[in-house]
Amino acid sequence: TKNPALLLLMAISAKHPFRAGACTGCPVVWEEWAARGRARLAGRPGPPHVIYISIVGCDRSPFRFYRAKYASELVLQRSTLPVTVVRATQFHALVATVARAATLGPVGFVPRGMLFQPCDHRWVAAEIVDVALGPPPSGYHRAADLAGPERLSLADAAVLGVLDRAGVGVLS
Repeated sequence: TKNPALLLLMAISAKHPFRAGACTGCPVVWEEWAARGRARLAGRPGPPHVIYISIVGCDRSPFRFYRAKYASELVLQRSTLPVTVVRATQFHALVATVARAATLGPVGFVPRGMLFQPCDHRWVAAEIVDVALGPPPSGYHRAADLAGPERLSLADAAVLGVLDRAGVGVLS
């Protein structure tokens, strides 16, 4: 039988009280959540299908937020809950925001080698819905990474942003 319970976990916002200790606070929060969750779910026929939204490459990134996402994945992996981790790359809107911040008029200040493989947020949402409507895994499962088809440098994204502001409409 299908378990109707579903728990969808996403990113902690910048205003979240645990944000300041992202590297060490998040795993503690996950451990506390797992203990409380198991206690609350003890009387149910089965645990909820946990879907955790994460970031492609978070296991290889030096950035604190990415490391915290990966640490949370590891906590969920060690749990006994049915967990699906869905990793996605940056959405088009984030890349456009970064590109706008890196430009002043027609001039861009972009580091070399910064690459993006942006994807559409609606596509990612549809994939998450498919996971949610499907059967829960018997344990930990990491779904295929979700990434857009094209790789863009920050310089490319900045040029597209300048064109977009000029009314060409390539980023929207």
